[in-house]
Amino acid sequence: MNLYLTGADNSLIESGNNSPQNNPDNSLGGYVSSTLAPSGNLNEMFDLITNFTEEDKTETFCFCLKNNLTDVTDVKATILTTNRNIGKFKVGVSDIDENLYTEKISNKYHIPQSVVFVEANLYKAFVDVEIVTLGSIGEEFAIMPFDVLGEIKEFSYDGVFDALAKGFKESGGLYSVKRLNEKNLRIERVDETVESFECELITTDGLDLRFSKTFGNEVNQELVIDADFKADEMKAIWIQRTVEKQTLSDLQVLNNYDNKTVSEKLEEIELIISYNTQP
Repeated sequence: MNLYLTGADNSLIESGNNSPQNNPDNSLGGYVSSTLAPSGNLNEMFDLITNFTEEDKTETFCFCLKNNLTDVTDVKATILTTNRNIGKFKVGVSDIDENLYTEKISNKYHIPQSVVFVEANLYKAFVDVEIVTLGSIGEEFAIMPFDVLGEIKEFSYDGVFDALAKGFKESGGLYSVKRLNEKNLRIERVDETVESFECELITTDGLDLRFSKTFGNEVNQELVIDADFKADEMKAIWIQRTVEKQTLSDLQVLNNYDNKTVSEKLEEIELIISYNTQP
């Protein structure tokens, strides 16, 4: 499966499969381009989110999904994201005609008329953790079922966080540890793997960690692109992001300051295409 930009000047059929369009900002539908979509996270396609971003600002881009494999089935799309992101994403699909053309919008702030957008989000599996008591210097612990081992080197919230972050880093890199505020952190799967299990702390002294819930994917949604996707077939995949303005009260601002709340500076978003190959 390959993703191509759209917005080319000419049809690939008329141009002999050579109709480049190299600017992702112009991938707004129309003719399919011979240019592959840039690898990396989807957040690079969209405007930066600032304090001056308009409320309910929506941006939309269009890509061409081409089946460069043999016939496949159950082709689905999902956006890999997290509940901490401000940008909210939806996905839509439309047909590409015999001239390799689909609906075109005039700019990324317009919405195509023929496309139905749905929420198709997969939140990375996670659990939030509260540090209830700090334990003691030299205390050893294990986080199960991750098989993560750690030792507290410093009697502080920073010391407990550092011990956890080091333990998960040395455990193979499948999970990350992110600071939420002084007393709270998040254990998160780094990829799209769907998991669900209870977490447990085993320790030699007084360290106490409170897990917010079962470790797992809080949201797991998919958009069906095609039940039977033939070799060389194409579909238009539309990605839409809406920014919901975040307004904090003075009390919330003060609470965030007192709790040393950590704000994410980069929202990492990925488009995941899944399918089944023919036996």
